[in-house]
Amino acid sequence: MTDTTANLTGVSGVASQLPACVVQIHGDPLGRRIQLGTSSVAIGRVEGSELLVQESTVSRKHARLFPYSGAWWVEDLGSRNGTHINAVEIDEPTRLASGDLIRVGRAVFKFLESGEVESLFHEAIRHMNLTDGLTGIANRRHLEDFLDRELIRARRCGHPLSVVFLDLDHFKRVNDQFGHLAGDEVLRVVARRLAGMIRGSELIARFGGEEFAIVLPELSQAEAMIACERFRSQIAAEPVRFEKAVIPVTASFGVAAALPQETVQDLLQRSDQFLYAAKNAGRNCVKSGPDGSSP
Repeated sequence: MTDTTANLTGVSGVASQLPACVVQIHGDPLGRRIQLGTSSVAIGRVEGSELLVQESTVSRKHARLFPYSGAWWVEDLGSRNGTHINAVEIDEPTRLASGDLIRVGRAVFKFLESGEVESLFHEAIRHMNLTDGLTGIANRRHLEDFLDRELIRARRCGHPLSVVFLDLDHFKRVNDQFGHLAGDEVLRVVARRLAGMIRGSELIARFGGEEFAIVLPELSQAEAMIACERFRSQIAAEPVRFEKAVIPVTASFGVAAALPQETVQDLLQRSDQFLYAAKNAGRNCVKSGPDGSSP
């Protein structure tokens, strides 16, 4: 975000002469593009909104995008769950910069403004195909492509390779007790913490739901187990805060070391089996086999 100003409610004016649009990067329909012209764009759940979001966490009249003083701005319209720009809730009209993420309820949009907006749009779609829109980390497709390359490299160089599956413990209770927006925040915070603990040569991805996967090139099973104990303790050490709620979070981990001639799917499946062994052992722990090869 850049500038903020007050007393702009109900005001519109000259938009930037640069082409601008917003692209939906999380929620349904994924990838839709809304071109911005010279008029304001209402965001909400009520029919007739220029940007209709049919999601229960979005208010009937949630927010609006509007041109003012040669730029595009966003303001919340008194929504129940607020409007966030780059994970920060706004309480006054806020000027948008190209690349800003706008979150209304559980839907996330990316604002693009540039003389090359068309190329930025295609880049946003390419990035969206490899990235989880909610957490900002790699998605399952990116994970499988990355792991395929790392398996080939590990065999060629004779290096170890380990894969980790982790699952947030009792995540359904979080959604049931605190709501889905709180659950989304837990996923974002855990993803951010894990991403901050891995090396540049490693990869963390959201596999689906509350399940994550981590690829650890050149780490043996024993080394990966040590790394996962660090991940586990860091996740459990600090609860996630959402609005007035303080949410304790723990995770279970399964670790598998790559075997000769093993496929990507074989390795992922074994990691998942070890994850279930950790959950069956009481959760909030790390499990693998004696040699990383069997539960």
